[in-house]
Order: sequence, then structure tokens, then C-alpha cells
Amino acid sequence: MEFNKAAYLQSLERAVDLSNDTFQYHMERLLTFHVGLIRTYLWISAFLITVFLTVMKDSTPVFWEKWVVSLAILSAFAAFILAVDQLRGRESFVSYTDRPKSLADIAHKTASGEEWQHEAFLMSLIEGYHLSLPDLEAASMKRVKILRRIAFLLTFSGIAGIVAALSMVF
Repeated sequence: MEFNKAAYLQSLERAVDLSNDTFQYHMERLLTFHVGLIRTYLWISAFLITVFLTVMKDSTPVFWEKWVVSLAILSAFAAFILAVDQLRGRESFVSYTDRPKSLADIAHKTASGEEWQHEAFLMSLIEGYHLSLPDLEAASMKRVKILRRIAFLLTFSGIAGIVAALSMVF
């Protein structure tokens, strides 16, 4: 059976499309979702801090209730600080476009009269995508771990606040 170069190139182009979709998922969609979640956590923590400070100001809780509300405030404040820290955008990503030498070599060979290096170009793109994915996945997992910590802090803060409020009522 003879080698079908057209089918091979079509398969390579499909592999580039799939690699690009995975790359875009990590760079855009997942990052956008995480940033939206962080912003929601910021609003929740700011709301909880405001409510708890109002409760402390407007009521006269007993000694242990003050401690519980204080823990709730500290927990919400810690969640707020972690969320703001995550929005700073300190992460840097290795992108497939950070490898211009191989793409420039392909362009130079093509310009000097050699046959179009379409296969090498597609393989270079696939390799670049493949090299950048571990960094993107590691950054995503780091963000998810911090998001879980923020969610735990906010849950603890909410429960502590509810316990203190119920004890003040009854």
C-alpha cells in the first residue's frame, strides 16, 4: 500500500486543531471560570465581613460569642486576602509561540526554494502545544487547591457566624 501524504497531512492538521482546543481550554475557558469563581468568593467574603462587623457593633454578645464571631471575621478576611492574591496574575505560561526559531527555520527553507515544509510546521505546532500543557495543568491545579482553601474558609466563617447568631437569639 502506498503512503497517502494528503491523508497524513489532514491527520496532522486535525491533531493541531485538537491540541489547540486543549491549549485554549486551559488558557482561556478554565482560567476565565477560575477568575469568575474568585470574584464570587471576594463578594461573599466582603459580605460576611460586613455582616459580622455589624453584628459585633449592634449587639452585646457574651464572651464566647465574641470569639466565635471574631473567628468568623478572621476566616472571611483570610479568604478575601487569598482571593485577592489569586487575582494578581503572577503566573507566567510557556506558550508554543515561545519557540520562534524552529518556525523561522521552516520559513527560511521554504523561502530559499525548498519544498513547502508543511509537515514540519504542523509537527512543530503540535510539539509546542504538547510542551506547554504540563505548565498550564500545574498552574490550574495550584489555583484549584487555593480555591478549595478559600471555599473552606468561607464555609467555616458562615457556619461560625450562624452558630454565634443563633446563640445570641436563643
